[in-house]
Amino acid sequence: MWQQDWATAATHTEAIITNDNYGLVASTQEVFEGDLNHDETLWAVVYADGEIGGGNRNQIHFNLVARYDRIPGAQFSLENGNRSAGFLLLNDYLRNLLREDPNDTRDDNTYYITHYTYNDPSDLPDGVSLGDTIRLYDQYSEDQDERMLYYERLNPGCLKFRDESAAADDASGISNIMLYRLAETYLIAAEANMELGNTTEALAYLNEVRTRAKAAPVATIDIETVLEERARELAFEGQRWFTLKRRGLLIAYLQDHAGNDNFRDIIRERVEPRHVNFPIAREELELLGPDYPQNEGY
Repeated sequence: MWQQDWATAATHTEAIITNDNYGLVASTQEVFEGDLNHDETLWAVVYADGEIGGGNRNQIHFNLVARYDRIPGAQFSLENGNRSAGFLLLNDYLRNLLREDPNDTRDDNTYYITHYTYNDPSDLPDGVSLGDTIRLYDQYSEDQDERMLYYERLNPGCLKFRDESAAADDASGISNIMLYRLAETYLIAAEANMELGNTTEALAYLNEVRTRAKAAPVATIDIETVLEERARELAFEGQRWFTLKRRGLLIAYLQDHAGNDNFRDIIRERVEPRHVNFPIAREELELLGPDYPQNEGY
């Protein structure tokens, strides 16, 4: 794909998709459940708590859900996303993409959590009941303090790395980590076939992913269609930066979509074309030889 050898990419992805050992699981709820040992997983990092060579616990999930526990009447729970710190959350670009189809299941506490509920009877505010959706704070309030409370405590988060076996108030987990799965292969196949002019095949591959998520199929395809579907399906899986860079769109998308309007959007103004690449460390330049060039802009 980096070499834009679309034909070879299409051939390889088709070989994976048609391999009897692999298949999309039936629902988005199943993709990140349990130990990931299912037909959609192509590559996962596997951990085992307390065993030699089992790996360390991590706090990936801890960073990806808002601090809803700071709201009276709410406490850490599996249903609300377990313990959380709210350091890295969904931005409006992704949230708006998920809202486009109300039947899309990916934001129904499968990949992403968009609503938190009252679940602490010992601290329940007047006028609400256990299980009610928490509706506090205006994300777009002119009061900066209220906006901050929304982002800290109610902003939608990501559940893909949640350890369902961990205690609800445990900041770390031992869950396996998905690195590459069949749904991404379908989206690579869609992009490659689109570039080859195979529109029917491209739409079929992309719509397989949408159909599994109960989203309506799309009838036309271009690179923005592909990138938007990759955002819905693969957000927080470590793919976005490299995909946008490969397509030559990294800077433009950061300038358009990073953060939210008037909140954590400073990268939109400060990102520069040179930031497509990091600088090469001086020690590495010296090893590469006296005439080896530094990356442009550094």
